[in-house]
Amino acid sequence: MIAAQKFATFLTSLRSIALSVLLLMLFAWNFGTINTSAKEVLAMVPRIQQFEASGVKVVLRDEIKLKESLAAMVDGDLSESERRATIGSVQKLTGAQVDRLFTIEEGRSHCDYTLPTAKMRLYLNSDAALEELGLVETKPDASAFDSEMARTAIEGSDIGKPRSCYSMKLTPRGYNAKSALVGIIRQALN
Repeated sequence: MIAAQKFATFLTSLRSIALSVLLLMLFAWNFGTINTSAKEVLAMVPRIQQFEASGVKVVLRDEIKLKESLAAMVDGDLSESERRATIGSVQKLTGAQVDRLFTIEEGRSHCDYTLPTAKMRLYLNSDAALEELGLVETKPDASAFDSEMARTAIEGSDIGKPRSCYSMKLTPRGYNAKSALVGIIRQALN
């Protein structure tokens, strides 16, 4: 009886090991395909036009809702050309850029380092894209650069030395874009 139980346990363990090895072999065999698929999915992220979470659906490319939101949230003295420019800018935003637009801390400096993390590179690229869309203004911050150089010289840094530092602030179009996005989110919640 005990020998039968030991044999059954041995067979169960052997089956688990065989299945694990088989799965690893299948993964290794298809690694190129899996890697390509993952890259394609990540490449689709900037083209996302809507998202849904907890039953709330937000559509960022709906021009009618953007116009309604701008009309409701922005001063009436906004010219038609600026309204169109703001709508165009919002429609071009990616998820990472929307995140960055809502998390900008005015008066805070941002630096580019020689060994940045992936998130730091994403923020740097998002900042440049937001500036191209006319939603933010950046300007070099020499005092922050000097301060950061001194800090990294004393403390060291796992992200390298700063290459440059800049401050960033929202433009009037950036405020209008944020207002429009808040209006769209508010409409989705109602």
